[in-house]
Amino acid sequence: MFKPGTVFIVGAGASAELDMPFGDNFKSSLSEKVNFQFTNYHSDALNNGDHLILQAFRLIGEKRAYLDINDLLEQAWDISNALPLVSSIDSYVEMHSGNKNIERISKLAIIRTILMAEKNSKLYFTPHEKREFSLRPLTHTWLAKFTQILISGVSKAEIETVFDNISIICFNYDRCIEQFLALALEYTYSIEEADARKIVKKLKIYHPYGTVGDLPWQDGNVYDITFGKEIHAQQLLQQCDKIKTYSEQTEEKNALNSIKQEVKDAKTLIFLGMAYHKQNLDLLKPEGETKVRSIYGTSKGISDSDTNIVSGDLRQFLDIVGKDINDIRLKSLTCSEFFDEFRRTIAQ
Repeated sequence: MFKPGTVFIVGAGASAELDMPFGDNFKSSLSEKVNFQFTNYHSDALNNGDHLILQAFRLIGEKRAYLDINDLLEQAWDISNALPLVSSIDSYVEMHSGNKNIERISKLAIIRTILMAEKNSKLYFTPHEKREFSLRPLTHTWLAKFTQILISGVSKAEIETVFDNISIICFNYDRCIEQFLALALEYTYSIEEADARKIVKKLKIYHPYGTVGDLPWQDGNVYDITFGKEIHAQQLLQQCDKIKTYSEQTEEKNALNSIKQEVKDAKTLIFLGMAYHKQNLDLLKPEGETKVRSIYGTSKGISDSDTNIVSGDLRQFLDIVGKDINDIRLKSLTCSEFFDEFRRTIAQ
């Protein structure tokens, strides 16, 4: 098991090990999906761009008689052209705060991209493929190594306690962590699928910016989306409410307070695949003194100079400047390599 009071803060770099797009690849995929090109301007023949998003545009136009679909296309092209020049789709939406069309188009592209990536990931299977499905291709990912520590020393009789010492704050829109852990418990403890999922529901996992939808076993409402499921345009529109921008999240005080409380009560913080953007650190920042005594994290792709700045930012945001803290250790490692390096350090 992990040491009590361990909080994992997970970013896009972590999902990359599961074949999910991140960084420039994610932006490129989004840009392509909204770069609509037709055989001729008045034709329905689509040469480039995502057909499902285009169908969603038409549904929006049908509901809002005053809205010309060409306005949506124009703004979609603006988004496509701007994405290579901004740090992320989230920052672009924030730059155009208040523009509902840009916000909706961006969310449609995010949901479509994530669901397609889930379907192409090593975690996807159809119901009739479940019997042959294996987690072996994921052996070298961080989630497999995370699970090795998670279940170490936990007997089948104690399985209900497996998540007692941890919580997860995940900034990603995908559901890879939940999908993997349900399968991992089912396979390692030889329990029923429903029982494994019931246990995973006890895990305290927060998605500050939402997800592309709850998995069917998480909530059971009409907007649930199976992992990697093909959906229709109306469902795509419905799921937009599941994605939150930074400003939208800051308005959800209860969820935000729960996240801040997790950070405040943590003894160990572990950052995985994070870029340490200021707005995300601000979102995590608790009020008052914390119990944090150790901070570990990956800094793959971040220069040594910037890593030093990030370490200072972490001390600042936790208000631990000059206070007794064991360590802040950020290393240029992948998330998988992190668990090889710190296995004994972070385990109970």
